[in-house]
Amino acid sequence: MAWNRKLDIVWINAEHLESQPQNDNLVKFDEAWRELGTAQGVLVPSGFGQRGTEGMIAAAKWARMEPTPNLGVCLGMQIAVIEYTRDGCGIAAACSEELDGAGAESKVIVKMPEIDPDNLGSTMRLGLKPTYFQIGREWSRTRKL
Repeated sequence: MAWNRKLDIVWINAEHLESQPQNDNLVKFDEAWRELGTAQGVLVPSGFGQRGTEGMIAAAKWARMEPTPNLGVCLGMQIAVIEYTRDGCGIAAACSEELDGAGAESKVIVKMPEIDPDNLGSTMRLGLKPTYFQIGREWSRTRKL
C-alpha cells in the first residue's frame, strides 16, 4: 500500500524507557520518554532476549493508552500481548516462555514445539499453519477474523 507519506523515524533505546534506567541515567530516560511522547506511531521490532523488554512493554502501554498506532513485529507482537495481559487483564506476572523460561508462572506466549530452543537463528516458521479454537468459543472476535 502506498500512502504517499514520508516517515520521520526516531529510534528510541527501549532500555531508556524502563522505570529503572540503565545506570540511573535520568537524562536518557527523560529524552526517551519525550521522543515517545511526540510520536504519531510506535513500531516495536523483532529481537531476541530480555534486554529492553520492560521498556518495550512501557512503550506498548503508552501507545495503547494514548491511543497511538502500535505495530508489533515478531517479539513486538509478544510485547503487545504481554502488556495488555498485564494491564488490561490484570495478570501482573504475564510473560513469555521465550523470555522467561518454561518454568514461568503466567505464560501468555509459549514456544512452538517444533523449534529448537538452542538454535535461534533462521528458525522461525514462515507461512500458513492452522489455528485451532476451543469448542464453545464461537463468540471470539479473533476467531471471526
